[in-house]
Amino acid sequence: MVVSFDNMNHEWIMKFVEHRVADHRVLRLIRKWLKAGVSEDGEWSETKVGTPPGAVISPLLANVYLHYVFDLWAEVWREKVAQGDMIVVR
Repeated sequence: MVVSFDNMNHEWIMKFVEHRVADHRVLRLIRKWLKAGVSEDGEWSETKVGTPPGAVISPLLANVYLHYVFDLWAEVWREKVAQGDMIVVR
């Protein structure tokens, strides 16, 4: 499974963040970061998935996303399916 900054679903990122953050001002700011878009060679383009390249929030949002998408899935899979030792590295 590869999750990178440029292919995370905005709707799911916000659901995951809203699960832990109640401050609507912070949530609004994160939404604005996600919708900031990209400017290349003077041309602006909208972003519908992923986080803005170079944004300071990108690594944080990627880790929140991975916690819900990968870490929790691996934990459930380990309990219900896996046999023996299992090591998860990300």
